[in-house]
Amino acid sequence: MVIKMVKKPRVLVTRKLPQTVEDKLSENFDTILNPDDSLYSTDELLRLSKNVDAI
Repeated sequence: MVIKMVKKPRVLVTRKLPQTVEDKLSENFDTILNPDDSLYSTDELLRLSKNVDAI
C-alpha cells in the first residue's frame, strides 16, 4: 500500500483578513499571512511571492 502525501497549494495573503477567513485559508492552504496588515515593498512582495501558487 502506497500513501501519497498531497501538498497544499501555497497562498500569499497580502492584507489582514477577518480571523475566521484566515483560519479557513490556513485549513485549506499553506498560507503566508500578513498579521500586521503592513504594505509590502516591491522587494518584499517579490521575495514573499517566490514559490507560491496564488496571491
